[in-house]
Amino acid sequence: LIAYYACSSEGGPAPRELRQFLQGKLPQYMVPSLFVALESLPLSTNGKVDRSALPAAAFGADSSSAEAPTNAIDQTVLDLWRRVLRVERVGLDDNFFDIGGDSLLLVAVHSNLQKLLNIEIPVTDLFEYTTVRTLGKHLRDDTTAEHSFSGVRQQAQKQREAFARKRERHDGGAS
Repeated sequence: LIAYYACSSEGGPAPRELRQFLQGKLPQYMVPSLFVALESLPLSTNGKVDRSALPAAAFGADSSSAEAPTNAIDQTVLDLWRRVLRVERVGLDDNFFDIGGDSLLLVAVHSNLQKLLNIEIPVTDLFEYTTVRTLGKHLRDDTTAEHSFSGVRQQAQKQREAFARKRERHDGGAS
């Protein structure tokens, strides 16, 4: 959804303020992804909004964060979002759904991200961590935890195998 709006006075509400207001009043799926401020709404001869005269929406064009990624995972996520969403600029704190993403595109991101990073990622994580910064931090923390527990997992597997062999010997000797 795109919201086009015109204010009667200068210094009207910012898109962020409008989004916050609407999030308190509407279900999430009805909150516009993009807010476009206009000096006035184009009207047809009948006095209705002339939709064909509205400017084209530019998702990601006014990215709130010009900060560059500081690690490989954030850069990978950022590049993937640019490609999937077909936008030039994505900020580290831009919400995936606010810059043109939807659940179908998120599934595409999920599939590609798992291939690129060679890790299993629950798709629900992408719905929970909706910015490059939060998703990247989650993935870094998750992979670090996975690497630190890999030795423990291997040792536990060896112990299970040893117990299984011991049980087999014990059960086999009793027959």
